[in-house]
Amino acid sequence: MSRPESPRAPWWRRALLLVGFASAAWVLTRLDLAAMMDALARVSLTSIVAATAAMWLNMALKAVRWQRMLRHRGADVPASLTAPVFFEAMLWGSLTIGRAGELFRVTPLVDRGVPLRVALASVLLDRALDLGFLVVVGAAALLAATDHAALAWAVGGATLALLVFMGALGRQQRIDDAPPPGRVRLALEETRAFFYPSALLESGLWTVASWAASFCIVLVLGADLSPEAGAVRLLAAAFIASLSTLLPITYQGVGTREPIFAAVLAADGVDSERAVLLALLVFTLNLVPVLALGAAAGVWRRRRAGGGSG
Repeated sequence: MSRPESPRAPWWRRALLLVGFASAAWVLTRLDLAAMMDALARVSLTSIVAATAAMWLNMALKAVRWQRMLRHRGADVPASLTAPVFFEAMLWGSLTIGRAGELFRVTPLVDRGVPLRVALASVLLDRALDLGFLVVVGAAALLAATDHAALAWAVGGATLALLVFMGALGRQQRIDDAPPPGRVRLALEETRAFFYPSALLESGLWTVASWAASFCIVLVLGADLSPEAGAVRLLAAAFIASLSTLLPITYQGVGTREPIFAAVLAADGVDSERAVLLALLVFTLNLVPVLALGAAAGVWRRRRAGGGSG
């Protein structure tokens, strides 16, 4: 099987990334780099190892979620196929704007006999779960951290009501059912087929578990760098910064996550040097484990394919 080319953005969109890097460079020039180095010395090797393990756990839980989504949809795909494809796709996603490279997952599924509409919907809805979780938790945490607890609870309640409504509209379908006419109706029907009550509940639980593992990265590093910061404010900073990765002017949030961490954590008395350093370490320990596991998964898949064809 030939490897599909990773999506390439237009040159002007790639050039926009310079805005994010310029912003990060400007932020760093305004800080005391010596103080940042002193703060970096406080981060223990144990914390680095624990944060790396938390990121790998986050990836593993999301891989299980995607495989279970496909099984609920009726696609007969084993974890031995979906797990390495998922890990490699995360690598491509980390190297592309808006994580477009994660569409890499579609081709191996189609080669396995999964209908294109189902394969594409599985990837898009898998990403939608993460995006929705980021928006809801980030907004609720920011409201709670800024003393708007009632609004935070309202966001949570509205989200639960929306999930109940989506589940009520969902309907389990056979994977070989004829697709409905029209793109809008097709998208709605695939959403219903993936998000009927039991499937939506399980996907939601995997989502919460995976992001809890991801949040452990911020908690572990924050304990060394910003012990005075509350967990809710760390949660708000981390999740809002994660949303910034969707901006077309930044690579994985570089140039936006640093001021976000500084602004949010300042309310708890964390100075800008430690807040920015925390943001940079969170970025690094989100990216490096993805690159390492994704590269290993890609090598394993190709060797396995080569052995099977020989």
